[in-house]
Amino acid sequence: MDLCAEEGGRNVELIPGGRNVEVNEQNVYDYVRKYADFRMVRSQYKSLEEIRNGVLDVIPTTVLEGKTSLSNQSSYSLTKWYEY
Repeated sequence: MDLCAEEGGRNVELIPGGRNVEVNEQNVYDYVRKYADFRMVRSQYKSLEEIRNGVLDVIPTTVLEGKTSLSNQSSYSLTKWYEY
């Protein structure tokens, strides 16, 4: 997948060797899932990390303990956030 200049203008492979894989009926679902994951999660990781840090600067982790996946974790899953 080629990113536009505003996104760094680089090429990102969603799967190893993806540059040489043609999207077709058999793999389109997997492509869409990986494309969406890249666009909504992986490419936004830095921003989401900064939001997390900002929230934790304002709300003590003791308040969040047991309520979200934000508390006391160096890594997190957006899937867990959707559960709340």
